[in-house]
Amino acid sequence: MAFIKTRQVYRCSTTGKTSENYIDVLPKELTLDPTYVCVPFYNHHRTLFKEVTIVPWREFVTPEMQKVFKARIGAHRESKEQLLGRIRTKLEQIILANWKPNMAHVQFHSSGQDSRMLSWLIRKLYRQRGNKWLGQVAFLCGNMECPYMRDILKYEGWKEGKHFHIINGKMNPLEYYKDYFLDFKNAWRWINGVQGKPQNLFWYLPEVAERQGILPAHYQTWTSQWGNTLFDDCSGPRGGRGLENIFRKFYLSQLCSRPKKGDEVIEPYTDTGLAHLVIHSSVRLGKGLRNELVASMDPRLAQLKRVDAHGDMRTIAGWILKKMLESYSKSWYSKIHPIPSLPSTTRYLPAWSYWTAASLCEYLLEHDYKIKIAGSADE
Repeated sequence: MAFIKTRQVYRCSTTGKTSENYIDVLPKELTLDPTYVCVPFYNHHRTLFKEVTIVPWREFVTPEMQKVFKARIGAHRESKEQLLGRIRTKLEQIILANWKPNMAHVQFHSSGQDSRMLSWLIRKLYRQRGNKWLGQVAFLCGNMECPYMRDILKYEGWKEGKHFHIINGKMNPLEYYKDYFLDFKNAWRWINGVQGKPQNLFWYLPEVAERQGILPAHYQTWTSQWGNTLFDDCSGPRGGRGLENIFRKFYLSQLCSRPKKGDEVIEPYTDTGLAHLVIHSSVRLGKGLRNELVASMDPRLAQLKRVDAHGDMRTIAGWILKKMLESYSKSWYSKIHPIPSLPSTTRYLPAWSYWTAASLCEYLLEHDYKIKIAGSADE
């Protein structure tokens, strides 16, 4: 099975090396761009250092992806019920083809539709195939999503503490990421270089689960990310072209740069065969497709509530911000971009790119990288 590429790739102009991990392509001598700042969905391929750029997405478009993007809508005549049945079958096939019973499995689970569809299908296959097929599974969620996520997974038949876990569920929401915010030295690691968000829920949840003994050191990661993107656009008026445009936009954003922990990361909703199935159907449901799909699995499941705010959008406690600013002010990079304060929320904001850039530069200087500033007398 083929999947649509979602991770950014970086290239070094001096060595030609490419990697999804920003640190892996950095040469020992670097030229810092003092004008660089992260903004949402930027339309350029620059990075903090002149020697490294984001590889254009078109270089990674496979023949399978090209076929999806060129697919014409409405060619397959069928009823709504037939379409929904074919989607359910296809998703089961994707799970079976990629699920490795000999590995532990983690799924990032919110209270949204895409998460509940995936966990419902895994539960269905578990009933059919038993414990040996399921192996160890852990559905992980943050404390802002937990009331409704708990309702969803309990309804599906999963057991809290055995199958699903609320990570730091009782922690003060204002202090939720405090260990990571305060660890200025390593902030760049889970951001993958420089980003306009100071945290990464896809890294935080399994990292804490490992520390708490919920997860072993090695596991397969499943995410329901991209479900809304694929279903909404493939069932929309532009079909493949609409899907291509949105993925090109997302590729140049934090959505495709932040890494996910795990030995193997599976994103079933990016399967090209699934996209073809929806695009070719004469049934056009647009943004209503996922509602119909969940209801076709279980009407009660579709009625269970979800939270309004996304789980990684948080306000930060004042004492944490103070410590963060102190760490930043002592850094080498703060001399380039001195700032009087940091944002009070984890929302995507350009100022956070200064924080992550400072963390990265401290690491590089401590490990004998040479950094000069573009436009300075030393360049």
